[in-house]
Amino acid sequence: MWHCDSTDQTCNYANPEASCSLVGTTFYDVASLGSGSGVAATVGFGGIQAHSGAFDNEWTNMPGVMGMGYPGIAGVWTENTVFTSWVAAGDLKAVFGMCIQGDNGHMTLGEVDSTYFTGSLVYTPVIYQAWYVLDMVDLAVSGHSVGLPSSYYNKIGPAGSQGTILDSGTNTFVIGGEAYTRVQAAMVAGCDSNPLHGVCDVAANATIFSGACFAMTEEQIAAYPPVGVELSNTGLLTIGGAEYLIPHPEKQGHYCMGIQSSGPNGFTILGNVFQSGFYVVFDQENNRLGFAPVQNCN
Repeated sequence: MWHCDSTDQTCNYANPEASCSLVGTTFYDVASLGSGSGVAATVGFGGIQAHSGAFDNEWTNMPGVMGMGYPGIAGVWTENTVFTSWVAAGDLKAVFGMCIQGDNGHMTLGEVDSTYFTGSLVYTPVIYQAWYVLDMVDLAVSGHSVGLPSSYYNKIGPAGSQGTILDSGTNTFVIGGEAYTRVQAAMVAGCDSNPLHGVCDVAANATIFSGACFAMTEEQIAAYPPVGVELSNTGLLTIGGAEYLIPHPEKQGHYCMGIQSSGPNGFTILGNVFQSGFYVVFDQENNRLGFAPVQNCN
């Protein structure tokens, strides 16, 4: 049996400081690509059998996790990931593409599929090869910086290679407490011209930023302003309310804030709320990640 205590503060939308525990068994199987391709490898999978303190969070209803990181992060478990095992076995390039939208998604192994994005891919270097650690330059609301230095966002990884990470296993968009406060302040400041439902029409301590969820129409969701992340060499990569307002898991038609605080002096994780606006290319061969506006992911 393995046991994991999560302290990454993504356990509960209403209580960002909460931690949760996961308990499960490691399973092993042979993973193959296609019939007769010769690409097969014995891999380990972490199965989640029970969790605690994790209401309405990323682990609820999740049976397990399959890693797609660099071999360095797999070394924590003394195993390659499924993907790196296939690459090591041959016949597959160390690149894959992925899009995530709602309950749907597509993954392309060994190549880039242009049918899932529009325009051109923009690339940013991976500065530490275990997780996908990236250099984050800025965070903006409606195209305007929230005014924090780049060092605020880059806190994960060893000294000299600290950055933010892009992680589809984190299904919110996690930012530090001060950044979270400034994103909220930017939306509140626009209430006179753009009275957002769940921000401008409720008490200051009961907004969507306080963990409350609200019934919303498509028009109300679309009124939420773009939130942008600038990574090294990318310019602003923006998502709108349709991406960062996420459906409540139990109340149909209700939406919650998918941008989450990691607390005072907290870290940044570009989870799949952020990724849902893009087709993302994980190019391990060239140690870079690519982004382009998503299309046809459903």
